[in-house]
Amino acid sequence: MTMNLLRPFNGYDVNPVILDMKEALEREEMVNRTVGWDMIFFPTPAFRRMLLVGLGVAIAQQAVGIDAIQYFLVHILEEAGLERGPTQSWVLVLLGVIKLIFIVVGGKLFDRRGRRPLFFVSLAG
Repeated sequence: MTMNLLRPFNGYDVNPVILDMKEALEREEMVNRTVGWDMIFFPTPAFRRMLLVGLGVAIAQQAVGIDAIQYFLVHILEEAGLERGPTQSWVLVLLGVIKLIFIVVGGKLFDRRGRRPLFFVSLAG
């Protein structure tokens, strides 16, 4: 119907315009299908690998990372005989400074060595 309405305008061929509109609608529909929970519940093989790597890294960081030590450090220090006070605070500050230094060193090494080898080294301890 639209084509019949537009044809009288100087014999303009509207078929390419309509074809472009149909392609745009198809692309939009395809994007709508690829975004959302379907990507999580029914992932493509490439996306499945990305999900597994991301979850694996997150679990590894929690299992062997410094965050686990920092979480229990106050209790560890108390068990070691350092009661709450300035000494314990200085130990916590020192640990934070050491962590910051190694973050900077790790950031520099990422550029030279790559993420994967450094990840495996960090898992080793």
